[in-house]
Amino acid sequence: MVYPISKRILMPLIKLLLIRKIEGLENIPKSRFIIAANHESYIDAIAISAAVVPHIYKKISFPTTRRGFFGLLLNHYLVEKLIGCIPVNGAVEKLIELLKKGEIVFIFPEGVVNPAKKLARAHKGVALIAIKAKAPVVPVGIKNSYEIWSKKQIMPLPKKIIEIKIGKPIYLREYYNKKLIAKTLNAATVKIMKEIGKIVGKRYSNK
Repeated sequence: MVYPISKRILMPLIKLLLIRKIEGLENIPKSRFIIAANHESYIDAIAISAAVVPHIYKKISFPTTRRGFFGLLLNHYLVEKLIGCIPVNGAVEKLIELLKKGEIVFIFPEGVVNPAKKLARAHKGVALIAIKAKAPVVPVGIKNSYEIWSKKQIMPLPKKIIEIKIGKPIYLREYYNKKLIAKTLNAATVKIMKEIGKIVGKRYSNK
């Protein structure tokens, strides 16, 4: 019961209070896909979910942890119970399985909060998952969220400044029949991250 209420009330409220602009909703696929976004702030998962969830047909799964205060508050109560996403502990294979069943997965390839002008070196997991599941990756860029909830703040500030842009799906078909060695995964990861970088206006280097 909580999720339908949050979809109708909480997510529009988050958009009203925090999100100034959303672009590219027409790029969201109708079937299974991976959302891959840059990660500026603790508020990112909530803001991006609020922008995307009202326009998709099912809940989003994402790798997470419930360890510590922020893990419990952000991932369990806010993102899971209110926004309606499904935390998945761990494993790459679990996310691949979910995608093969037609689910939607949300990943921050950088793995850490990074408000810098340059994207952090990404983990290869998003590429591995996309190739093994043969699922498209939807690159998403989020801007200005660090000003709302930085590492120094206990709670977010109510500023309507976030901008979210959703790019066109990336299909990694050229890698489907290749051996998943480091070189292949690096190339696929760079392709994904450069698209995110273009959207958000940040440079990406794999070095």
